[in-house]
Amino acid sequence: MSTGRSVDVVGGGLAGLSLGLALRRRGVPVTVWEAGHYPRHRVCGEFITGLDRATAETLGIGPVLASARRHRTLAWFHQGRPAGVSTLPESALGVSRHLLDQQLARAFCEAGGVLHTGARMDLKEAAPGRVVAAGRHRAASAWVGLKLHVSNLPLSADLELHLGDGAYVGLCGVEGDDVNVCGLFRRSEALQAGAPATVLVRHLRAAGLEHLAGRVEQAETDGARRGAAADDRHEVRGEANLEACAGRSFGDHGQRTSGAEVGDLHGEAPVGSARGFDSRTSEQADACGGDWEAAAVNDRADDRGGGGVFLDIDRQD
Repeated sequence: MSTGRSVDVVGGGLAGLSLGLALRRRGVPVTVWEAGHYPRHRVCGEFITGLDRATAETLGIGPVLASARRHRTLAWFHQGRPAGVSTLPESALGVSRHLLDQQLARAFCEAGGVLHTGARMDLKEAAPGRVVAAGRHRAASAWVGLKLHVSNLPLSADLELHLGDGAYVGLCGVEGDDVNVCGLFRRSEALQAGAPATVLVRHLRAAGLEHLAGRVEQAETDGARRGAAADDRHEVRGEANLEACAGRSFGDHGQRTSGAEVGDLHGEAPVGSARGFDSRTSEQADACGGDWEAAAVNDRADDRGGGGVFLDIDRQD
């Protein structure tokens, strides 16, 4: 399929880039407008599960995921105590957003898409052929997501999931020796003050996860190689690679802009769904399986939920 109409996708996260790739595979001219730059970190569990081969082939992202680590076992912990080990029905993929977003952006450009970074668009007025994938809806929330990459942190299984008091935390191996430690916590201004490298540890201890806090303290961070970043309203910057995001708001958000909407802007699924990346890519592939102009440009695109992968606390923009 090829149309004479060019599509502008506002937002170059998982939803925006996946949509851009799917449209380019069908010969549609696409421009993606991204406010940030690649590579970049995002608060995200960085664990992909449920992505079927047909979707990957439709989007042409098999090579992008080829280097991802394969995970099959998941160790559960409750208040620091082991609660069992599960075996996943199929391998999950461990890959950082730092690498994944950059590779998706490269694949989109190689497919003939036009990518503008450091660029914003005025969304107040509707425009033909515009789709908005510019991240989640900002709202007041009692929750905060924190993420830290560390090395030299041995895991008891391929993946670990720790349930605490008003919190849960996932550990997932990504590139090399790196382990992504990512969690959702009840928000506390007192815990967010002080040295950035200790913010996550303080939240872990407040949630009753003392043993995990000690393991994270003994691990190594590499802020010099990665830099520190934060998104949205809550910034935590310093020597360690710590990201944070606040204002989580789950469920269907309803129409927020004047154009078609996909991704977290339209709605976020409850945490723990583990379907974020699958939903973000599958919905774009499905939308492009029929009449694109009828499916997304002239009407509001459908969204099946999810927001981030594994811990579902990512901001897609």
